[in-house]
Amino acid sequence: MQLCLFRHASRNPHDPGDGGLSERGLEQAQAIPAHVSPAGPLPRPTHVLSSPKRRARQTFAPLGERYGLTVKVTAELDERGDAEPMDEFVARVRGWLEGLEASFTRDDVVFACSHLDVLEEMMGLIATDLAEFEIARGFGPAEYRLFQVEGGYFAGKAAGRA
Repeated sequence: MQLCLFRHASRNPHDPGDGGLSERGLEQAQAIPAHVSPAGPLPRPTHVLSSPKRRARQTFAPLGERYGLTVKVTAELDERGDAEPMDEFVARVRGWLEGLEASFTRDDVVFACSHLDVLEEMMGLIATDLAEFEIARGFGPAEYRLFQVEGGYFAGKAAGRA
């Protein structure tokens, strides 16, 4: 299975809470399909998953439309809430990662849109061939990392930003 982790595009700073994307974020979201093969380095998705937050769903809306895929809202990809204890947050992220290979086939290409805290936690939990500085480096808005996942190992394949 291939897994492409995305951070949501730039959010509107004047839209608190479950805010949507800024004008720049909407442009970034529109640019994501151009990163998919044959024009770009990313394979065509077979599944598109998103955090329940509006900004994440908006980020993948153009991708879903382009490829006729439903953006599936996935609670495990939501950012950590104020009331969620850290150990429960880590367990939620770990559980999602551990369930990937049981949920998808070897030929699936899964695009997942989440938040900085979730993505940073994922990077700390996965077994990967990425250099330590790549693991520790954060995700900017609309930034992605593509992995080949097999046997719980995440081999880095590509990285970029829409």
